[in-house]
Amino acid sequence: KCIALFGLGLYIYAGEDLPEGEREGLHSELDAKLAACGSVDDLTALFKSLPEALRRDVTDKFAARKKELA
Repeated sequence: KCIALFGLGLYIYAGEDLPEGEREGLHSELDAKLAACGSVDDLTALFKSLPEALRRDVTDKFAARKKELA
């Protein structure tokens, strides 16, 4: 799981777009991790573990999950 995020960071660092298959897989994996978060602290830790560029793409998903947990 961490390796997939690390690989994402390499794509972003290199200035390349993500391949479509990897992008879809990453988002479905992230959705599963979001659903597994049982507290705002877990959610915050997950968000901080993501590369900065991905954080911007998924901020709305995290905000919605935070409202569910509050």
